[in-house]
Amino acid sequence: MLKFFRKKEAPHIRNIIHNAYKQGYTVETNYKNIIVFKNKNNNLKVKVFKSAPWIFNEIFIEHSYKLDISPEKYNNSIIVFDIGANRGYASLNFATQTWCKKVFSFEPDISNFIDINENLKLNPALQNKIQCFNIGLSNNTKIETFYTFENRDDLSTTSKEFIDFITADQKDKIVTTQIALCNTSEILKSIVSDNISCKIILKVDTEGSEYEIFKNLFNNYPEIFENIIYVCGETHKTIEYNHLEGFQYILKNLPQFEIVKQDINNEECVDNFILRNKNL
Repeated sequence: MLKFFRKKEAPHIRNIIHNAYKQGYTVETNYKNIIVFKNKNNNLKVKVFKSAPWIFNEIFIEHSYKLDISPEKYNNSIIVFDIGANRGYASLNFATQTWCKKVFSFEPDISNFIDINENLKLNPALQNKIQCFNIGLSNNTKIETFYTFENRDDLSTTSKEFIDFITADQKDKIVTTQIALCNTSEILKSIVSDNISCKIILKVDTEGSEYEIFKNLFNNYPEIFENIIYVCGETHKTIEYNHLEGFQYILKNLPQFEIVKQDINNEECVDNFILRNKNL
């Protein structure tokens, strides 16, 4: 997510609150840098930082990952892999759907991971539907340098080329840590084997690290896509691909999928694409 760096001005927190009210949300808590929104059905509460509200806006106000799934056909029979879960906004959104059996969330940033669990505490009815892992996924198992941008939750990656490109004039605000990355195929295979009768939603938004994840699946676990209904996420500009080339790379390897949505907001990323399996 690159709202802080986009040429288009990010929506102000007051505008987000106004738009949330229009969609039936109420503000349960408004204290210092924290807002807690509650939806009109009273089955979801979301903790949002006023300094970084844009991912909440994308998912809950703009409905960036709105999927056309029949709850009658797929009632409680779909699992979701949320790779790059951030503060758990997409995971929470998926978990409220009647078609969702369980969400498996992967977030290597410890600060974001803590916030995922804080959001889960606000939603006890959803806690059994979301399982969080404080790891990243990649092409193989390893320890790697992880780059975050100071005081931002919407820019973190293992792609040095991407972080250098995006923060060229703000390198003093980059924070580095070491994180554990796991082999994507090995992790997903173990989960799928325990949910063999379920269909799958795959969401990948990892700020330039997504190509390693998709390459691993294409090379080592291509059969998973036979059971995936939707693939969604973002592609970003790296040294290997620009954002459009990266999107075409993914699409080329998924001939059974069609484009439902492809937003191009700037020079750095394809923002919130959705692909649908034509065979399901």
